Amino acid sequence: MIKSQNFIKAWNNKKLVAGVLKTIGVQRQYHNYEDLLNEGIILYAECLEALDTVQLAEKDKDKIAFTKIKWRIIDQLRKHKKYNEQQNIADHPQINFIIPQHDNFLLLEDEIKSMSPTERLIFIQHWINNKTISEISKQYNISRSTLHRNKAALRLRLREKLQD
Repeated sequence: MIKSQNFIKAWNNKKLVAGVLKTIGVQRQYHNYEDLLNEGIILYAECLEALDTVQLAEKDKDKIAFTKIKWRIIDQLRKHKKYNEQQNIADHPQINFIIPQHDNFLLLEDEIKSMSPTERLIFIQHWINNKTISEISKQYNISRSTLHRNKAALRLRLREKLQD
């Protein structure tokens, strides 16, 4: 169990975790940025907890935590990439597979009409307005896993329709 003082210290020093994300090239526009940031803050608090008994300067503790957070996030990104490759899903939050041709726009217009409310929400809020899944989840009180599942299915369906 993490002591609240370590969690508060980690939360107040979330710049360290943001620095880790920046170092490994994760930009704020990345659709899972907030999740990685929160995961890093929790990991940072765990590191502080583990290093409480060790006599080190705060700067050295931060260096150790920085490295541990960096490798854990890199590992998570690799797993995510591998999962997406297995699912044959592109790892881009935008609909970069839409070719600007008139037929595609007409097809897309028909598809939007047939989307469920959740799919339409993902399409407009996530892909068009660039909101994160976490933001949409909080705003509309829909679970993140439901949104991710709908997003993956919608992406596949649109890709298939546009490639026909």
